[in-house]
Amino acid sequence: MAVGVLHALTRRGLRVPQDSALVGFDGIAIGKFTTPMLTTIAHPRDELGRRTIETVLDLIEGKRPARQDIVLPVELVVRESCGAMASRARGDPEKQAPRGARA
Repeated sequence: MAVGVLHALTRRGLRVPQDSALVGFDGIAIGKFTTPMLTTIAHPRDELGRRTIETVLDLIEGKRPARQDIVLPVELVVRESCGAMASRARGDPEKQAPRGARA
């Protein structure tokens, strides 16, 4: 979705991140190759898939899965599309990327 939004903004003559900041979700590899590179929220897709398959197999076997909320870790991957990289380069402490974020 974020790649599509980036494309649509560019076609309309808007610049990312100068006119609009953009952050995606999923941490897909293509985000490293867009211009500008997409900031994203990365999450453990393999673990999400594993847990989903376990639940589906339990349902197939007639087991009723216990209701549970599962929280998986996520990571903010700061790249060019959010504007934080440019702010950090200028030394603007108010707009620096959060601790733990990586480019």
